[in-house]
Amino acid sequence: MQGELPVTLDWRTAGFTVLGKIGYENQDWFIPSPALQIDEADLKLSPDQIRETLNYFLLCSNRVSQMTSTYDDIEAVTRLLEEKEKDLELTARIGKELLQQNTKLENTVASLENELRLANEKITQYTHELIKKTELIQILTNDMDEAFLENGGALGGRINLDLLQRRITSLEDENKSLKSEFQRISEDMTDGEAQEQRLLLDITGQLACANSSMNYLEDEVDRQKEENRLQHEQILALTAKLQDTEMKLHK
Repeated sequence: MQGELPVTLDWRTAGFTVLGKIGYENQDWFIPSPALQIDEADLKLSPDQIRETLNYFLLCSNRVSQMTSTYDDIEAVTRLLEEKEKDLELTARIGKELLQQNTKLENTVASLENELRLANEKITQYTHELIKKTELIQILTNDMDEAFLENGGALGGRINLDLLQRRITSLEDENKSLKSEFQRISEDMTDGEAQEQRLLLDITGQLACANSSMNYLEDEVDRQKEENRLQHEQILALTAKLQDTEMKLHK
């Protein structure tokens, strides 16, 4: 008859090892870690795929009752534990993917806000220059009228008039160019604001979905921890039962 055999539990891998020889292979009960053999680069799930995956986890919540119905089958218990471990690892990776997507969206919003700020500064600068040019044109026009009246149409007055006229024409062309640039920037800013508004609405929706998913993941992790604890207790009971059966067989 063999004495009572010590049991060592490995809570990280949700597996256990019975020390000693009791007539069966304990290696069959070992659950590797990580249980989910998948590269993070292959995870790349769309929001729809993430949502459907989480819905699948909800539909698979009946595994506790399956555990009860297979209480006497330790191999089935081990398989269910391994499935639970894979589900937990997948939910953790989905949560990480959602956090990375949120970070990218926040960076995009910050970049658009910076572009909008620079566009507003440009518009302010062009508006100021436009006002100054308009004032200068008005001053030159007044000077031209005064010079023409003082010279009474003399040659010097005509020369000054031609010079002022050329300067006025040049300033008017520059003024038109500034107005066109101002109009273009205003249109770009309007388009940018509309684009930013659409992006903000999209980000708000995605953040709400991500927050909901994270809340579900936290609840799912807590639930799976409790299930794993109950399953470990069942495994301990099975181990004790097997030891007792083994001892009776050796009597």
